[in-house]
Amino acid sequence: MSASVTILATLTGIALLAAAEIAAAAEGTAITGTATYRERMLLPAGSVLEATLEDVSRADAPATVIGRARVESAGSPPIRFTIAYDPAAIEPRHRYVVRARVTVGDRLLFITDTASPVLGPDSPSHVDLLLKRVSQGGAGPVPAPASPEAKAPEPAAAAPLENSYWKLIELDGVTVAVAEKQREPHLILHPDGRRLTGSGGCNHLAGSYVLDGETLSFGRAAGTLMACPEGMEQERAFLEALTRVRGFRIDGQRLELLDAQGIPLARFDAVYLR
Repeated sequence: MSASVTILATLTGIALLAAAEIAAAAEGTAITGTATYRERMLLPAGSVLEATLEDVSRADAPATVIGRARVESAGSPPIRFTIAYDPAAIEPRHRYVVRARVTVGDRLLFITDTASPVLGPDSPSHVDLLLKRVSQGGAGPVPAPASPEAKAPEPAAAAPLENSYWKLIELDGVTVAVAEKQREPHLILHPDGRRLTGSGGCNHLAGSYVLDGETLSFGRAAGTLMACPEGMEQERAFLEALTRVRGFRIDGQRLELLDAQGIPLARFDAVYLR
């Protein structure tokens, strides 16, 4: 097959795929969106945007992926994507959100720290996502997305403590609530310099940590000084809990931060776009 024929076939395939995505969006069976970031930089060659539509109705269980989009050679923002989904998989009373990340190879560069609601009575079918840079050089290896054809996926390996995005789901035995249009409380532990970054829900967090085997402790985290109409008490409790952490336990994609007696202070889920 000649090069010109190959290029024509590729362009035809891209055009057909785009037409199918447009049709899906028009029929209400797709979520459309854009992803951008504030940094004035170009993405490295080979960068990939992945966006997922997730069912997050159960706070005590990992999110269920309903649909996904993958944009190869993501290029300059805004990066447009379309997530097709099966309407039969949507439950009217469930909660659905869209998340996204940008990777290059096995390095995580950008990720959303706010889950954008979709498909509800007052929620849109189009989202404009703001990505947050994870660290100066990426946050390390990330698991490969599971194959959509996999019917019986193997149990996920335990997520690493460091270089993982840990979403806070429970604090002192109480399920964590995420206020509308606010960030989800989360932590990322960066092994370079033992730096802590994340969010309390309202304010960005930064600090340090000490890790020795299964012993873990945090220095007092500093945060920005925003005042939000909701979630401030929960954020203060989160920061106070971090000062009492003396250890941790990881079971699969679940992290527990423990006090000196081994009692869980907070529970987190590893947010990977599986």
